[in-house]
Amino acid sequence: MREIRTAAQHSQQDIAVRMGVEQTYVSGLERGIRNPTVITLDCAAR
Repeated sequence: MREIRTAAQHSQQDIAVRMGVEQTYVSGLERGIRNPTVITLDCAAR
């Protein structure tokens, strides 16, 4: 996720706002600490 985000020149905060989650959640996803739900994955894909 981090590679795609940085290639598109988006910050974690940008992605968090689009997904409707906190920036710390995006950070946790990228570090493998959090597991995304199907709904969260859908939001991330849009």
